[in-house]
Amino acid sequence: MSSKSFIHQARLQEWAKHCSDQKSSGLTVTEWCYQNHLSKHKFFYWKHLPFLQPIAQVVQLVQLGSSIHAQQKSVQVLTKNLNFSMYNI
Repeated sequence: MSSKSFIHQARLQEWAKHCSDQKSSGLTVTEWCYQNHLSKHKFFYWKHLPFLQPIAQVVQLVQLGSSIHAQQKSVQVLTKNLNFSMYNI
């Protein structure tokens, strides 16, 4: 794990604890953030980030799948061309 990734994971854990603390406090996000000297905009960003990361990974996989599919089609065309040229020798 790279140091950048390690730091990101540490921040995710820190903010997950903040989200849990806020929820168990019974305070609104605005009130809790004010009492804990945190920006509510950052709070919402980090609260929703774990849900956004899997979506980004799915998008990357779909793009990779499309790329692989295009490569497979190219291989099929090349194979057909080779087979055709072998019969015409």
